[in-house]
Amino acid sequence: MPKQLFAVTMSPALALLLAVFSPVYAVDSTAAKAAFQFLEEPASPGLIAMGNAGTAMKGIGFSYYNPAQPFFTDASGLSIGYAPLPGDLTAICAEGSWRFSNTFLGMHLSNHAVGTIYPATEQEANYSTPFSAGFTLVSLDAGYYGGRHSFALAVNGMQDRIWTATAYGVSISAGGAYWIVPQKLSLGAAVFHLGTTTGYTDATQHWGDGERLPRSGRIGAAYTDTVKHIPFSVACDVVYRDVGDKLLSAKGALPRITVPLGVELWPSQYVAVRLGKRFNFETELVNFGAGLRYSSLLFDMSFVITKLYDDVEVNPMFALTYTVARARSSGETGVIKTPEVEIKSSDTVPLRPIEAPKMPPAKDSLAAPDTTINDVPSQESVQDTAEAPRDTLQLPNSGRDKELPVIPPAHGAPKREPDDPGAATNPPKKQ
Repeated sequence: MPKQLFAVTMSPALALLLAVFSPVYAVDSTAAKAAFQFLEEPASPGLIAMGNAGTAMKGIGFSYYNPAQPFFTDASGLSIGYAPLPGDLTAICAEGSWRFSNTFLGMHLSNHAVGTIYPATEQEANYSTPFSAGFTLVSLDAGYYGGRHSFALAVNGMQDRIWTATAYGVSISAGGAYWIVPQKLSLGAAVFHLGTTTGYTDATQHWGDGERLPRSGRIGAAYTDTVKHIPFSVACDVVYRDVGDKLLSAKGALPRITVPLGVELWPSQYVAVRLGKRFNFETELVNFGAGLRYSSLLFDMSFVITKLYDDVEVNPMFALTYTVARARSSGETGVIKTPEVEIKSSDTVPLRPIEAPKMPPAKDSLAAPDTTINDVPSQESVQDTAEAPRDTLQLPNSGRDKELPVIPPAHGAPKREPDDPGAATNPPKKQ
């Protein structure tokens, strides 16, 4: 690199980034801190639209909001996001989280890139040899959760490249989450990027060797309920940003404490609307967005209106998330166990009456009429038919014939069968 002042003429987005951070780094000027500020760029449009209040909210972006964030949802999922920011700056991110009985794992990958940058000296810019820059972050997350609480730890690796100079960094982030009221009121707290960088190296010099990364800490709360059958969520965070070398940032530089605040409404089960603002943040005016849900798919979009001096821009971001619901174990909070139905052997099912086969005709008599099981005569009916034309009456009983005795009449021996079969049912006449 030449010893002359290194200046760049680049896209408006990168110029905005350097202009915002330059007052602080005039106090503590290291290239490592200047470029690694991409660590502060969120990658979750659902929470960006809520003013970036996500420390105690479900969603994606554990590497930015809270390593324990997967605790707030009961689903494993995969998300892919894209942000076509103004100028040549683009952001691509992918994140997945997997829940198990008492643990969860997560992985985050994001890349911010600027396509066209022109080097320049004090006299003029060189438009013949443009170059590019990019920042890549990989985070691995692991956590434990019980009934109402969770703790998680994330390991972060990163690479930042400006032209031919490259720097690497490694850091550790930690977070916790707690349900004060299950599924309604939640708390979250996290610290980010306790680590250092290797510094930028090229053929002539080293920049920022061993410089610490821009650290931050967050605490937040979120409340979820319904109003007239419309679900809503309200979230608020307090964020501390470790920028500059003094207890208070220099005048006109980055504020150390910001307050994100946002609200989310679901007027129907398919559509969400979101609105928020990051108070005491140097460039953002208002954030808003929407979500579209169908079955296991959720499409989120966010728009951030920013202003630097007289320049107003809209920064959009989009993400598609696929979730897989997981059945909770019986020990988790808010679980409703489905009772098991046991079929006992003593339970019987009523059956329709089964018609008995026709009885064979009796000797020296007319054929007996058809009957069914429900028409089996009782003992009294047998006595009423004392003068039956035969000595025994055969009835079906489970496939076998059973003989029932005929009770003789009170007056002497049974009389012979009358010529008229119907006379058997008439009372005998006195002699």
